[in-house]
Amino acid sequence: MFRILFLFAFLSLQIISAKAQTAGPLSQPVTIRFQNDSLNLALLKLQTKANIAFAFDPAILNGLKPVTYNFSDARVSDILKRLFFGTGIGYQLYGNQIVIVKVRNSLITISGHLKDFETGEALIGANIFIQELKTGIMSNQYGFYSLTLPEGDYQLVITHIGYKPETRVVHLDKIRLLKLV
Repeated sequence: MFRILFLFAFLSLQIISAKAQTAGPLSQPVTIRFQNDSLNLALLKLQTKANIAFAFDPAILNGLKPVTYNFSDARVSDILKRLFFGTGIGYQLYGNQIVIVKVRNSLITISGHLKDFETGEALIGANIFIQELKTGIMSNQYGFYSLTLPEGDYQLVITHIGYKPETRVVHLDKIRLLKLV
């Protein structure tokens, strides 16, 4: 009887262990705080907190802005996505090790029509200036504009003769139609 009970307990532990392994290191929940940390330090903190092995060349993280985030029971994959958003950095899972790599930035297109709020008339020749990139475009004869930018957060400054300048903050992570009236 003792052998059957021991064998049942052993098999139960093996099944639980197998299920935990299939979830993988990217799925495990972590509560962690980053306060103006470099990405290098943030990864070291996450590595310690989640007991995961990261492999990366610290040089690919040089020059990137410090991060400030609070995560509560967030999956490691979600934490990494937020940390790397708009940086050109990504990751690959190899076994139980996460390898940090430099990736080609995804380009996102935003487009739409600029119109007067009251009349609905197209704003021909309106300027849209992207602060972070120090570049801009002008709307066409239909008030249409189209911008293709790398993923990230941007401030768009829209100006037109006779109108007060307006600033819009956009968070680009997918193709979208942005109404600017």
